[in-house]
Amino acid sequence: MPDEKDPPCQERELLRLFKIALETRNFEISLFWQRSNYFLVLNTALAVGFFSLKEQRGAYATGLAIFGALASVLWLLVNAGGKYWQSRWEHELTLRERKLYPEDPMFAAPAEQTKDYVRQSLNWGEHGRLHRIADQVVLLKPSVSYAMMVLSGTFVLGWLCLIASQLMQGSARFATVPSILRPQPDLGRLMSGLWSNSLVTTGIGFFVGLLANRITVYWARFQSYQVARRLGGKWSAHNMVDGRHVHRTPMHDKPTSIKPRPWYRACCSDSHILDVSAEDPDGRQHGGPLVIDPLCPWLATRIVLYFAMDEASEQRIIISPDRSTLYVFPVAAASTLGSGYKVHALCKVRSEVTGAGAETRTAR
Repeated sequence: MPDEKDPPCQERELLRLFKIALETRNFEISLFWQRSNYFLVLNTALAVGFFSLKEQRGAYATGLAIFGALASVLWLLVNAGGKYWQSRWEHELTLRERKLYPEDPMFAAPAEQTKDYVRQSLNWGEHGRLHRIADQVVLLKPSVSYAMMVLSGTFVLGWLCLIASQLMQGSARFATVPSILRPQPDLGRLMSGLWSNSLVTTGIGFFVGLLANRITVYWARFQSYQVARRLGGKWSAHNMVDGRHVHRTPMHDKPTSIKPRPWYRACCSDSHILDVSAEDPDGRQHGGPLVIDPLCPWLATRIVLYFAMDEASEQRIIISPDRSTLYVFPVAAASTLGSGYKVHALCKVRSEVTGAGAETRTAR
């Protein structure tokens, strides 16, 4: 157990618990969408099979509708369970963050502050009319998990309506045809048609699932590229004052350059990786990749490699909500100099052109 009188040890324990909560929350989100994709493919295949049964629109079609309703109910319950655990770990993450970073929260930020950050990210007020309408919908903050729950509930209602329709049509046909004239079903032909339709629906369901999965992957990569693109530019290194504030004066006048991937690689697997190059005050040059966490775009990892020497280190980075400050935490266990590196911050450098020329200032 950590000693309560030892602040560094207690802070390390809080950081460890914060990472556990963050990783578990990300894992629950990933499981939520994987399960939803499976049930969506299954319901799509059942729907295609139901509407493709033309001549055998009877007991077999009703059976498919009943199975579809059962699958939709299970889908709705699985979504509700996934949302429960996601909310539980998000709340745990908020509590841990308030203890670790009370003055600069991300997950625990007030709703109005979060909305203001999103408005700044959307460049609110600089778009055309149609674009502003889309921005207004974004600012409503619709829940993607609740939207998926509504979709599964819609499938439940749809299947129940189809079951009711099948039962009503079947009873009407049965009542109007005399029993002696009712044709006996050809089980061989019915089974052959059922297997053919099952193969078709399975193939279509597999294709739809594969297509949905690739679209999801490419969209996630594009979203990661959008985050990485905003980090591109020049950055200045600053010391931390008592671990709570960023010193306004840079350490030195040699900026750090961060470059994202080119636009045509926005959907590639490395779209969340940036190239970093910098120079220390003593003239030593170093570089290496900066990797943004695809599941949590406020976290990143940087590998620092010094040129013409064997010095290397790993850094954990927290990105500020407005993406103008990078809080750098060197990992002593993954550095050749051990604890020789210290916590610092990188502030984005912006150029303001005035009438007399260009003036450079930091973002903070």
